[in-house]
Amino acid sequence: MARRRFIWNKDTHKMEEVPLDYKAPVSEGPFVMGDIQPFVTTDKVEITSRSGLRDYERRNNVRQVGNDFNPSEF
Repeated sequence: MARRRFIWNKDTHKMEEVPLDYKAPVSEGPFVMGDIQPFVTTDKVEITSRSGLRDYERRNNVRQVGNDFNPSEF
């Protein structure tokens, strides 16, 4: 069986076959994520930053269910 290589085309949302020697374009630069929008928790605590959210989660022994969930930590 011949080896094949594919990349994700973000414009067409499909996998496309490319030559085995294909070199991906160099990144335009580092990704910098902005801070979170302030919000109020169900127990009326205002969260205004990621560090504040981490502190709140540690104090209350809670976690968000989202991209940061890692079952191996439990």
